Order: sequence, then structure tokens, then C-alpha cells
Amino acid sequence: RYVNEFSAASSPDGRTLAFVARGISSNQWWRKGSSHIDQSELWIMSLEDAPAYTRIVARGARHAWPMWSGDGRSVFYVSDRGGAENVWMRPAAAEGQARQITAFRDGRVLWPTATSDGRTMVFERDFALWTLDTATGAARAVPVTRRGAPTGPAPERVRQTSDFSGLALSPDGRTLYLKRREPEVRQQVILARDLSSGTERELTRGEMDGDPHRRRRGGCDGLLVAGRQRRHPPASDPA
Repeated sequence: RYVNEFSAASSPDGRTLAFVARGISSNQWWRKGSSHIDQSELWIMSLEDAPAYTRIVARGARHAWPMWSGDGRSVFYVSDRGGAENVWMRPAAAEGQARQITAFRDGRVLWPTATSDGRTMVFERDFALWTLDTATGAARAVPVTRRGAPTGPAPERVRQTSDFSGLALSPDGRTLYLKRREPEVRQQVILARDLSSGTERELTRGEMDGDPHRRRRGGCDGLLVAGRQRRHPPASDPA
């Protein structure tokens, strides 16, 4: 057992675990080029009865991301033993020879994932998605069309969970009326928001004391209009 063991993968039958040991590539997977501190080993561990450990790939290069073949007899992994990172395959046993699957001469092979039958692998390379036919070694980039942000100003979204005491939708569904409190100025406001354009306008404003706003339904045009607004008369007005 080593201090650093990572990237564990269970065999298809769930009886064996493949994992990476030694090195610090689990924390520095982004490092370009090879370094002795990244060098690691591949091990398999039997999960039946007493755990039994078998080293299948010795140290000497950066080995990472073990994955199983569909029949559970072989292990795929990424290694830079030839200089550039490539996908390799070897028997899941101490004996047997490793075989290089891909033939990349530069770049990285990152975050690979194999299908359950082990026939196809997907990974990242040169900031693109790639697929690999593990039987033939044919690898190709997958075209990805990105959708950019709209050229116009982005809509402003505001979430308010308080200071609203009324809400009504016009019968034609085009206008939303809201009653909002503004405690900092001790006022209440009725707003009309056009749902198609997103524009908003203020209909009435009054003091918060009491209920200064009342609304009533309009005619067949479906508009909700603000009713009478009760205001306190100015001190100079004869009451």
C-alpha cells in the first residue's frame, strides 16, 4: 500500500479493482511533459475474501485513468511512456505485454471514459472531444457547435420574495399588475408590466398607512386600472 492511491475502477463483474499508485499526478494532471514526481504504477486488487494486490504496470512513466475492457480481461490506461500521452492496453495480470492503442505524437489525453463493453472511449484532447475505437485504434475529433451569448443586452432577472402584497393578471394575459411596498420611503406603488416587451411603468404611488390603493376591473379590453388613490391633504388645504 502507498500513501497516494487514486483513480480506482471496478471490473465489470465487480470482483477486481484497478487503481493508480504513487506519484502526484492525481493533483497535477495538468502538468505538460514528464517528470519523475508524476511517475506512477498500476495495480489490481481482488475484492474476494482477503484482498490480494498485483502490480501490472511498473513505475517509469505517468500512468493514469485505468478502464476495463468489456470481458474484464484487459485494462486500458493513459501513459506517456513513449513521450506523448496515448491510450494503452494490457492484460489485467502480472504477465503479458502492453500494447499502444493510439499514436499521438503530441498533446494530451485527458478524462477518458470507456463504454461498458470497452469498444469505445471518449476523452479530451486539444480542448476538443475525441472518440476512440479501441479495436482499430481509430480516433477522431467530435464536431461541437457552441452557442454564443445573445448580442443584445442580457435580461435583468431580479428575485424578490418580500414587499409584495398584491398580484393580478389582465384577462388578455398581456399585462401583470403588482402592488409593491417601499418601506424605506413608507410608500406603496402599483406597477404595470407588459409581459411581451418586459417594460414596466408606475401607475400610482401613495403612503403605506392604511390601504391607499384599490383596483377594479376595466371593460372588455381586459385592462386592470388603478382605482381611487387616497392621499393625505397638504397642511395648507382646507380640510
